[in-house]
Amino acid sequence: TDYAGSLVGQPYITKFAAGAFHSLAVASPCFTPIKSMDDACPAFDFEAGDLYVWGNNKYGQLGTGSNADTKYEAVPKLITMLNTISTRCRFGETVDCVQSDDYFRIGKIVKDVAAGSWHSLVSLNQREDIGYRRSSYQVNRMFTMGNNDEGQLGHSDTTLRDIPTQIESNFVRFHHLGGNYYQ
Repeated sequence: TDYAGSLVGQPYITKFAAGAFHSLAVASPCFTPIKSMDDACPAFDFEAGDLYVWGNNKYGQLGTGSNADTKYEAVPKLITMLNTISTRCRFGETVDCVQSDDYFRIGKIVKDVAAGSWHSLVSLNQREDIGYRRSSYQVNRMFTMGNNDEGQLGHSDTTLRDIPTQIESNFVRFHHLGGNYYQ
C-alpha cells in the first residue's frame, strides 16, 4: 500500500546484490494509488529506498530477526525494521508522510547493498540533528547482518547478527559497497 494506505504496484528495483545463497535489492516504492496490482505504477518515489531480501537465512544474513538453517525466504521480503521513509508511512508509524520533495521527511533511505557468502551490508542515508545547534544533516550509515565468525561485519567482535546492526563509523561517507567471501 502507499502512504495513505491505498493499493500500489510493485516497487522499482534500483540496485541488486547476490551472496552465495541469498539476494538483496534496493527498491523505490510506488506512491501513486492504482486500481489493481496488475496495473503499472504511474509514479515511483525515487528519493526513497527500501530493502528487500530473499534466499537462505542460515546465519541471519537476510536481517529478518531469525537465523534457522531451514529458514528460506522464497519471495522478496521487505525489511521494515530499518525504519525507512516508505515503511514508516506504509505502516502508519508517523504523520510525516508527505511528498518526496519535502526536506524534513523523516526516515532512512537505503542507498546501496552488498553481499558476502553469508553476510550482508546495507548503506543508508538519514537525517540527523548534529552539533550544539542541532542542525539537520543528511548522514550516511552502514548496517551489517549475518555471519561474523571472522569479524567481517565490522563490529569489533565475532557475534552473529540476524538483524541489521549499525556500524559506528564517525561520519565516514560510504560511496560504494562490496562483498566477497569474508569481506
